[in-house]
Order: sequence, then C-alpha cells, then structure tokens
Amino acid sequence: MPKPPIAPAPFKLPSATVVAWAALVLALLLAVNQVVLVRRVAALKPGSVATQQRAEPANGSTLEKGKFVAVSAKEPRLGSADAKYTLIEYSDMDCPFCTRWHRTVEQVIQEQPTKLSKVFRHLPLESIHPKARPQNEAIACVQQESPAAAWGTINAVFARKPASWTQDEVVAAAVTAGANEAAVRSCISAGTGTQIVNEHIAQVDELGASGTPFSLLVGPDGSARVISGAAAKAQLEALLN
Repeated sequence: MPKPPIAPAPFKLPSATVVAWAALVLALLLAVNQVVLVRRVAALKPGSVATQQRAEPANGSTLEKGKFVAVSAKEPRLGSADAKYTLIEYSDMDCPFCTRWHRTVEQVIQEQPTKLSKVFRHLPLESIHPKARPQNEAIACVQQESPAAAWGTINAVFARKPASWTQDEVVAAAVTAGANEAAVRSCISAGTGTQIVNEHIAQVDELGASGTPFSLLVGPDGSARVISGAAAKAQLEALLN
C-alpha cells in the first residue's frame, strides 16, 4: 500500500532576534562600503597621489634631455662611451623578453661599436617574477665591484633561462666571470644592491613605465627614444641611422 506523501514543513518567519542581527550586519557592510568609497573619492581629488601618476610613455616617443636619469660615468657600460647612441636598459633577470633583447643589443654593439653602447639598470617585476629581485640585487653589486664581470654574469644568467637562479648561484657565476666574492657578498649584506635596485625602480616609476624590458635610446642631443619590449634587430638598427 503506497505511503501518503509527506507534507512540507510549514514556513516560519525568522525570529525577531535573527532579523535584528541581519539588519546589524547589513548596516555594518554598508558603513564599510561607504568608508571605502569616501577614501577612493578623496584619492582622486586634485593634488592627490592618484591623479599625479604619469601616463606610460608610448613606444617610439621621445623624452627630452632632463626628463630621465642620465647615465653617469660610474655606471658600467657595454661598448664604448664614445658611441653615438647609448641604450639605457631596465631589465628583469627572470624576464624571457629581456633575455632576447639583451642578446639583440649585444649583437648590434658587436657589429656597430661606434654606433651603440649599453648601460644595464634593474627593474625586477616581483609580482610576476618573485625570484628576480635577489638576482638583480646580486648583479647590481657585481657591477659595483667589477663591470667586466657584471656583463659575464648577466650573460651567464640569461643563458640559463627559463630556470631561475638563486642569489648564491649568481654570485658563483660572478666569481667565475672574475668578480671578487668577498666584495660582492659584502655589498649584498650592506644592502647596497637593494638600494641600487630601488633607485632604478623609482626612475621607471617616475616615467610611468611598468613592463620589461624598458629601454631609452639616448641620442647625441641628449634626448631619448622610448623602446618598450624586445624590438627586432632591424628595428634597433634603423634607429641608429
């Protein structure tokens, strides 16, 4: 004999206590949302940091002399300081496009030594390459100790990509390239590498750039052409004429 269907439980309104708690939670959420909204609106008022952020310079655009940090005589340079153009390259040691761009620029310098030289600066993108900064900081210290060894170290690190290096591995490569290990480690321990990297990041932030490689091709008149990303060899050569 079939069983009679089970009648659904009668609907009950929530108690006054539940309703009161729900109303309180809703009021708190609305209050928090209002605070967040007020802060966002305040951040967009004239003179605030949010409105002072610079637009990213367009690829191929020109920056006038004085609109970027010029190369100092103390910075390690690949190629001749008398070359017609100097490329300032901001790079991330774990960036695959930086690897390709570094090789392209190096090849052009070898083929046209009177036209191009390069200065290597640091822009580790920690949000996507969390292991890059220790490598960049170590290389910054190698640059301080031995510019010649720095280029050998950079070549060694980029040659091994996509694998990430530890900071100790970078130091070992620097020693192989001719750097003094004690001097490099002392620089790292003193925080000098961190300071240099932070300075370079601040330079790029001031320009509004956000990706790597980011390069400035400085011409004879002191102005700089923006090169975002890894340009083809022919494109770089066309800019040197």
